This record gives sequence, structure tokens and C-alpha cells, in this order.
Amino acid sequence: MAAELYLVDTSAWIYALRRDSITRIRQRLDQLLQLNAVRITPYVRLELLTNVRTEEEFLRLEKGLGAVAEATLNNETWNLACRLGFSLRSQGVSLATPCVISAACAMHHQAILLHADNGYDLAASHLQCALESYAYLLPA
Repeated sequence: MAAELYLVDTSAWIYALRRDSITRIRQRLDQLLQLNAVRITPYVRLELLTNVRTEEEFLRLEKGLGAVAEATLNNETWNLACRLGFSLRSQGVSLATPCVISAACAMHHQAILLHADNGYDLAASHLQCALESYAYLLPA
């Protein structure tokens, strides 16, 4: 049986990497990283790296993320994202475009989408991928 893969959304990375990190998210991400089960999209990498404050933080994060295997976004994935976004919208479900991209990528790679974003939870019944949600840990 193949090991499970986890596509980690920006929302989970942010709460794991912050100085005041959410312990359960950080520990779960550390556990999955040790198992080499984490995948990251180029888009999530972009979101994370463009939001650091200093060159030192950029270089440290760039190096760390460089060790994480990439879940590619090929034409098939982009087409799936387009179809998913349209389908969600036509059913009255609003999900931010970056989240649509991550969900489509998780679906394409048959990965579990690990996140800390209520938007995924609200759209869960419309997504064809497993979710591991930590949104309930976020401050109100």
C-alpha cells in the first residue's frame, strides 16, 4: 500500500512557521515532514516566500521549502482547477482562487489536503479530496 501524501496549504504553513505557532499544526507538519509525506505547490511556495520580511528569513525559508517535494501544477491540474472553480461557483459555494488551485492539486495527486482555513471546511462536501482540517484551532 502506498504511503499517504499530504498537500499542505498556505494556511497550515503560516500557523506552523510563525513565532507564535499553533503547536498542534507545527507538530503535525514536523511529523509529516519526517515521513517525507509533505508536498507543496509552486503557488503555495510563492505565497510563503513573498510574505517574509527580511532577506535572512527569505533565504532560510527558501532552503527549508527546497527540501519539500513539489506537487506539480500541469495543464491537467489547471484544467481541473478551472472546472472545480466553475462547479463550486455554480453551486453557490465561494472558495478563494488559491484554495481552488490547492484543492484541484490535491485531487489530481490523490493527496490529503492539510489546512487551517474555514473555506475548505465550508466547501468540503463539494471537494473530491480528503481534508485534514486545523481551522478549529484558530482564534475566533
